[in-house]
Amino acid sequence: RKAVLNYARLEDKTITNENLEAKGRLKYDESTKPATVRLNDRTFHVTAGKEGAYIKNDRLVVEHEWFWNKMFFVPNTFALGSTKYKNRLEEMVSLEKEYLRRNYLLSAETLKRYTDRLSLRIMMKDVEEFPDKSKISDEDWMEFCILFNEHVNTGFTEDTPFNKKLHYFRNNLNRAPETLEEMIEINKTLPENRKWVLLPVGESIYHMEPTEFCPKAEKNLKFVSYNGLWEGVYNEDGILLTEYNDPVNMSTYNYCGPVDILGKIEHGLKDILPYDDFSLFNKYGNVEGVQVVTFFEALLNKGRYDKSIEAQQYRKEFLEKWEGIGNE
Repeated sequence: RKAVLNYARLEDKTITNENLEAKGRLKYDESTKPATVRLNDRTFHVTAGKEGAYIKNDRLVVEHEWFWNKMFFVPNTFALGSTKYKNRLEEMVSLEKEYLRRNYLLSAETLKRYTDRLSLRIMMKDVEEFPDKSKISDEDWMEFCILFNEHVNTGFTEDTPFNKKLHYFRNNLNRAPETLEEMIEINKTLPENRKWVLLPVGESIYHMEPTEFCPKAEKNLKFVSYNGLWEGVYNEDGILLTEYNDPVNMSTYNYCGPVDILGKIEHGLKDILPYDDFSLFNKYGNVEGVQVVTFFEALLNKGRYDKSIEAQQYRKEFLEKWEGIGNE
């Protein structure tokens, strides 16, 4: 027999968000009665005893494996990062956490690591399945990214050096204005503590490699969002560089924003080392199979900029009209 959880008292054989409770003891039973389960505004019709659920003493008993599969494979309908979405995620993970607490002796650290991994699995699935992410507001999307990064901090610590799938998944998370002109205009509307930051040349040289799309890459300008998670890299034509037009110099997403000393250290471990050829770890690059800009090539890019009067003048003229933060 499979271990099952005694989840919640039934009211009219329906479980709602309001009366859902995770309490009771582990149950083993052969009873068979029909039930309707309602969670997160979704209804599951189950035939108890046949599909992993049954009623006993006016309480619904659900086989954990059946319940989790039902929850995990039902598509999310809430805007990613919204309050409703975060409540849905918290409910799903809390039910799993309660099951683990009842059935296994786990340290708090192990339990957190497991549930962080579980949160990442759910969130990655939700991103891949969401029909049109452009309809999600910048505010909600940033909330989603912040939450995602919180789980990254512990969710993959056992993977050495860094989970390859998670590394490349960052390309689904970045968001930046599509053109340099849009960046300028949008930044004018943002409060001071939310403005984009123009990074100095020394922190942009991995995005200044000459390519077919950017033959004068020494002119590229790199920006980061206020918390360092989103990046926007633009060529001399003011076009946002992405994995589709220039995967070598593309704007990337950071699992840790390099906004302070601690952030720079974490940024090095989670964002640079999985990419950088100079590290002792795997050389994943931005996109699988695409050139990795080595540390020495990045230094050459800095040298090209220092020798280019044209690139320096281009940057100077931009700074004169830039109303954001220029980190020079």
